[in-house]
Amino acid sequence: MLIKITGHPKSTCTQRVIAILNELGLEFEIEQPEWATQKSPEYLRDKHPFGKIPVLHEDGYQIFESRAIVRYLAAKHKPSLVPADLQKLGVLEQFLSIEYSYFDPPFSAWVFEKIIKPIFGHGQTDPVKLEELTKKVDSVLDVYEKLLVGKDYLTGEYSIADIAHLPCLSYVINNGYDLGDRPNVKRWWTNISEKPAWKKSIASVQK
Repeated sequence: MLIKITGHPKSTCTQRVIAILNELGLEFEIEQPEWATQKSPEYLRDKHPFGKIPVLHEDGYQIFESRAIVRYLAAKHKPSLVPADLQKLGVLEQFLSIEYSYFDPPFSAWVFEKIIKPIFGHGQTDPVKLEELTKKVDSVLDVYEKLLVGKDYLTGEYSIADIAHLPCLSYVINNGYDLGDRPNVKRWWTNISEKPAWKKSIASVQK
């Protein structure tokens, strides 16, 4: 059965799911809901109780929240992306938690202010606010520079932790952010952004 995603291709959360699907070589289709539809009683009841995207549908099974979807798909279709060793699994979960708690908030805010806000008619980018957000992004990447010492990937091996970072990091770097003097982050970015599955994922959505 073909996998279906309810979501918007330009959404970083939807792109996170698209990235893992392409990494796994799975066929899928995207159903784009109208913005107003996401808050309808039917959507809240049948898709996502908070009116968000994406939602994954596979063989009668439905799950929402992009990071949960990524974990599910990796565990089901390519277990090597989710270590069986409990200590390695702990490290993977540690980096997924870091991405969610410390990386995503400033990066998502940067993407909204710089890209999403003007595209979808929420107003023009506020240069003062963008500068503030850039400083927060700087601070996060300064920590990542230390976390990536001697490593090509966050856990030492390519994993769903790296995949989880790709959408926001790609938007930021491809829209004017300079990685500066951070050789470890630059090496990591090159390694993950050059993956064929990621290039396929953003070929038509991150312009």
